[in-house]
Amino acid sequence: MSTGNELQPAAVDLLTKMQSKATERFELELNDLRATMMLIATCCEQSLTRLRDTRWISFDAASRLVTELSEAAEAERSRASQLSDDLEAVKRELECAYAEAARLRAAAELANRDVVAKLAQRAVLEQPRAGQSQPRPVEANRNHLAPQFEAIEAVLAGSPPIATWDRTA
Repeated sequence: MSTGNELQPAAVDLLTKMQSKATERFELELNDLRATMMLIATCCEQSLTRLRDTRWISFDAASRLVTELSEAAEAERSRASQLSDDLEAVKRELECAYAEAARLRAAAELANRDVVAKLAQRAVLEQPRAGQSQPRPVEANRNHLAPQFEAIEAVLAGSPPIATWDRTA
């Protein structure tokens, strides 16, 4: 018959082996953890070195820079909008001036046709009668016409006034 004392050294040996295996396992895990932590620390130091070498700026300085650039961009947007509005206004003025010029051109052509028609009528009326000398050419008769003030005023209505006339004495 065996006593319980014989089983105790075997159990103790078994526990000792288990303890040593667990200790070895913990040491291995701790060594892996230490190596990993050293690697992480090295990576962090390298990252900090790279950040320092690339001369990162502080958040406040970056914030001020972004604010200044945003304000400048907004000012440029506002200026571009104003210039766009000015351009549109000038386009409307140019369209009005073009329409006025076309109207004046039409009025001048009408006045010119009226003058030519009156000259033609006068030339027909002033044909030489029997015994009279040859009439002067139509160009010469044009000098005897009364000026057409309405036509002249219509043509000059769109032209700018002359500031001062040169005076010769």
